Amino acid sequence: MEFVDPTLRGSCSRNEVNRCIHIALLCVQENASHRPSMATIALMLNNYSVTMSMPRQPASFLRGRTPNRLNRGLDSDQSTTSSIPWSVNEVSVTEVYPR
Repeated sequence: MEFVDPTLRGSCSRNEVNRCIHIALLCVQENASHRPSMATIALMLNNYSVTMSMPRQPASFLRGRTPNRLNRGLDSDQSTTSSIPWSVNEVSVTEVYPR
């Protein structure tokens, strides 16, 4: 239940939260053909007897950081030049500006 906003914790069950996270992971599959359609998503959200496939690796994910490493980096007064990748993602975002 760590992923749930504190204001929502009492209004949903652990099973509902796990189901929504499972569906969300299915929606961010690296290969678009493995992602469910909106009709399938609606069916999964409304019908608990639907069998959901196991999610594969998402298109981007956090890797290489543990809470211990995060805390050490945040608590340190010394700056470091090493970088730890937040995600593996080959997609770039371009902002378009008018001339």
